[in-house]
Amino acid sequence: MNRAVILIVDDEATNLRYVAQILSGDYTVKACRSGEDALRAVESTDLDLILLDVHMEHMDSFQVARILQSSPIPERYP
Repeated sequence: MNRAVILIVDDEATNLRYVAQILSGDYTVKACRSGEDALRAVESTDLDLILLDVHMEHMDSFQVARILQSSPIPERYP
């Protein structure tokens, strides 16, 4: 059985480790420390869920969400 893949995006390493530890028993967890890295990860990885930190330097979660919403959705995300 394939496990769902969750992308965690947070600029705080401690938060990433904590959330990844909680979720890694049931899910495949990918982690990014910036909105820019998250956008690259979305292009290269099949994801089931993205968890975004609201307050990040350079690009906050609202900016990331707007970019994702305005991007064409690949066939793998119907």
